[in-house]
This record gives sequence, C-alpha cells and structure tokens, in this order.
Amino acid sequence: MMKIKIKKIRLTKLLYSIGQYLMIIPIVLSNTIWVRAYEIPVDQGMLTLMFTLFAFLLFVLNIVKNGKPKIRYSLMKPLLAVMALSLCSTIALRDSRVTFFLYYVIPLLLCILYLGLEKNVEGFWRKFSNVVFVICVVSLVFYIMASLLKIIPPTGMTKYKWTWDFQCKNWFNLYYEAYYGNTSIASFLPRKNMGLYTEPPMFVIMVCIAMAGELSFVEIPRKKYIIVFIVTIFSTMSTTGYLFIIMSIVIFIFNIDRGKRSSAIKMIVFSLIILMAAFVIIEIMNQKMGTEIGENSVNIRLDHLLTSFSLWAENPIFGIGYGQIDLFEQSSSYQQGASVGLPLFLAYSGICGFSVYFIPFIRAMFLSLKDNHRYLYFVVGSFLLLFLTSVNYLPIMILIIAVQIACIEGKSKRIHYDKIS
Repeated sequence: MMKIKIKKIRLTKLLYSIGQYLMIIPIVLSNTIWVRAYEIPVDQGMLTLMFTLFAFLLFVLNIVKNGKPKIRYSLMKPLLAVMALSLCSTIALRDSRVTFFLYYVIPLLLCILYLGLEKNVEGFWRKFSNVVFVICVVSLVFYIMASLLKIIPPTGMTKYKWTWDFQCKNWFNLYYEAYYGNTSIASFLPRKNMGLYTEPPMFVIMVCIAMAGELSFVEIPRKKYIIVFIVTIFSTMSTTGYLFIIMSIVIFIFNIDRGKRSSAIKMIVFSLIILMAAFVIIEIMNQKMGTEIGENSVNIRLDHLLTSFSLWAENPIFGIGYGQIDLFEQSSSYQQGASVGLPLFLAYSGICGFSVYFIPFIRAMFLSLKDNHRYLYFVVGSFLLLFLTSVNYLPIMILIIAVQIACIEGKSKRIHYDKIS
C-alpha cells in the first residue's frame, strides 16, 4: 500500500514537472519563425491556448498535490482588481471581445492562480531557464559554425511573414538567418544571432527574462547559465539587450555589501567600459545600416512612441481597442509593425487596461526596494524589456504581470548576489 502511494506521489510530481515545461514552451516560442512560417502549421493563437491549458492543468495538479487550495489574502485584492479591470476593458471593446477575453484575460487569471498556489517558484524559473538555455546553446553553435565560419551549409529556405513576406536560410529549422540587421556594412562585421526568432529584440526578451528570473528567484544563480545568456545577448547585437546587461550590473553593485563594493566596482568598471564601447558600435551600425525602409531604430522608436501617446489621447480611459495594429501603422510615419511595447499597450488599452500591468509593477517595485532587492533584476528588467519590445498580450507579457502579482510578496529577507554557483 505504501509503495503504491509513493508511486502515485512520484507520478504526480513527474506530470507536474512535464506540465511546467509544456506551459513554458509556448511562452518561449512566441514570435519565432516557427510561428510565422507558411509551411509550419503553428500560429500564435495555438501557442496562447496551449499556455492557457497547461496553466489550468497545473492549477488543478497543485490542488491534487496539496489538497484544498488556499489562496493567500495578499493575493485576493490584486486578483479581484485584475478581474474588475479586465471585465471593464472587455465590456468597453467595440470589436474582438471574445478574442480579447479568450487570449488575454483568461490566460492572465489562470496564470495568476497557478503561480499563487505554486510553492516552488524557484523550480519553475529553473525550468524556464533550462528551455531558454538550450535555445541559446543551439543558436550559438549555428551562429559560429554557420553564419560566421560558413562551415555548416544551410539545409533549406523558409518563407515567413513578419509585417511583409520574407525568405531566409535555415539550418534544420533550428536556426534561421532572418532578414533583420543582416545587411553587412563591411565584410568583417558579423551577422546578428537571432536563433529561432524573427528579429533580435524577440530573441533578447526571452533571454533577458530567463536571466532576470535566474537572478531574482533562484537561490544561487547558475554561473554557466548567466555566462551563456550574456554571450547570447552580445551575439544578437541588440541595444535593448545591452541596456539590460548594464542595468543588471548597476543592480548587482547596489546589492553588494558596502565592504565589498570597492573591489567589486573596480572589476565591474572595466566590464562597463567594454559594454559602452559595444553599445556605441551598435548604434553606429544601426545608423549606417538602418532598417528595411532606410531609417535607424532610434528615429523609428521615437516616432512610434509619439504615435502611441497620440492614439492614447483619443480615448485615455479605454484606449483604441485590443490589437489595433493596423490603426497604429496608418498613424505612424514608419509602417513596419511596432518598435515600442508599453506605450502602445497604453494606447490599446487606456488607463483601465494599462493599470493591470502598472499597479502590480509599482507594488513589486516597492516590495523589491523594501524587502528583497534581488527582485529588482526582474521588476526593473521586465519594465525595460516591455517598454522597448512589442509583445503586448503575448504569453511572455502575461507571465510577467502574473509573476509581479503572485510571486513578489516581499516575505523573504534581503538577499545579495555575491553567490553564483
């Protein structure tokens, strides 16, 4: 009888672990070429539904493992606030109410409920880092051996849609040389590593969120993971990624005990100089290379920022509506998708919908500064990434909101980051 019980417990744990990976995979695969390719039968809607399904199943398995669910009182208020704000946003929509509710509101609520019951948040983030780590390693191998050294020949061509139709080389459908940023201005300048993704910012946000989760929620962050994440970020040549690394270094110095700061600062200053030099080089490349329509990323982001605020001013309370990318493109000077995230989210959803992100962000910032400075990697880092990357309503944004509501409670004691395994 005891053996049967032990086997049942082990089976439940195994299913739970598999369920976590199956919830994480659709988050990480958002905006990959797999989702955008014509010949691959996967789309973003399928990934979001898969994410929702496994968030629900994990919520149920949590109840099976731990008995009657006990949702903390500290979680009830923000959960009810999210429900009320989301309901108001849904009612205010003229079109796409069902789509908005099915692909954003329900996944968000289920993710909050699951993470609210999750006792081992570190285990979840270890699995998230594991998935991203594998993608990074594969991308670096092909980036060096295929894109740079030309040792491994491409195995095919892939046609995909990313604002416009494009065609690119692929290596076993595990690595792609997507169009973005791959117009070399000199033979000695390498291509950008985009792995499975359509452009560097989409790859970078996944790598940076994995790194932020590792630094914030894993008791002793794994050194090899951090190194691979940083090398991958450098290989993407993404300004957003470089800003994230600089931010992480600043928070690291902020977290070090005063007695150790002087020696650590000397070691880190050199790293900052290298980072700043790389940042300048990337900006020069961006200015010279520009984009497919001949403009650099700074001009485009500024235009998209101003366009977002202009559209938001038309309906400050409820916004212009869920996913109105066509209206945004018609209003902007550069019609090539969106290069900003949170400003556009404000334009889409107004103050009502934007509060679902912003209020938990303010709460998480307060708790991070008050009780656990380690959370700053995730809270500040995710704000930077969401501001500069358009992933509105996608599972990665849903996860970030849910984590700020359900996982950052300020209960743990202040922990510093002079421990990395």
